[in-house]
Amino acid sequence: MLSVLVPIYNFDVVSFINDIYKQCEIANIEFEILCYDDCSSNVFKSKNNTLANRQKITYFELQKNIGRSKIRNLLAENAKFDNLLFVDCDSKTVSDFYIKNYLNTLTTYPVIYGGRSYESFPPSDPNLYLRWFYGIKREVKLATERTTEPYRNFMTNNFVIDKAIVLKIPFDESLDGYGYEDILFAQQLKKSNISIHHIDNSLVHVGLENTSEFLKRTANGMKNLAQIIRHNQVDEDIKIYRVYKKINRTKSKWIIKLIYALLKKYIRNNLKSNTPNLLYFDLFKLQHLMNEMKS
Repeated sequence: MLSVLVPIYNFDVVSFINDIYKQCEIANIEFEILCYDDCSSNVFKSKNNTLANRQKITYFELQKNIGRSKIRNLLAENAKFDNLLFVDCDSKTVSDFYIKNYLNTLTTYPVIYGGRSYESFPPSDPNLYLRWFYGIKREVKLATERTTEPYRNFMTNNFVIDKAIVLKIPFDESLDGYGYEDILFAQQLKKSNISIHHIDNSLVHVGLENTSEFLKRTANGMKNLAQIIRHNQVDEDIKIYRVYKKINRTKSKWIIKLIYALLKKYIRNNLKSNTPNLLYFDLFKLQHLMNEMKS
């Protein structure tokens, strides 16, 4: 009835998987949990490979890293059941009824997104603060708010989908590394008139990147966004794309470049502080997108 699909990369998933397993058993459903490791370091493999001893869990280690999109497609292809629950490995459940909440709407909608949440208190490590702060301010949204822009507010960290849809509209494997594979997937669903239903059934994102890694990943995300813009695969659902188009129309890009050049050091210092300004983060993203678009 339900295939839980977990792409793993450098994270200890044992506690999370045990929780999901227990909730599936309590719900008294047929289920399987596929855990595919995308060539993590040995320290994480040694922790997670204990899952291989459990019934209804398939733990598999890939010999080379194949990336976020390709591993999701592989998981979908190998799933036994038609209902697929994709979850990010660096998550934990909020509710003891997480699985049951999805089961209540399973047969009604082709795609169901449960949302993302964060711990209420900031991390003790200041190097993780920007990622937590960004998540709290930009990613935590109730279903009622997400529903107003259902495709823009979709992420791949926690959603249920019919297997036939993923096989027909697979994740784009041409995107390199981190960033915008979820937005591109949502755009493809939109073009195919496949609706996304939003519910309040979030997972907590516990695998916070440090600020340097987060900025590096964000810059790579702008590279991916530039690629899908050039291929006409994105529309103005994406706020930064709307801003970029407006800047191009008004021929004011030189002003943005000048401001960023003058403030670059200050911006980076601010984003690494415990009082980051997300407008500076937006400027960081815009500058990288403009660079990738060669404009």
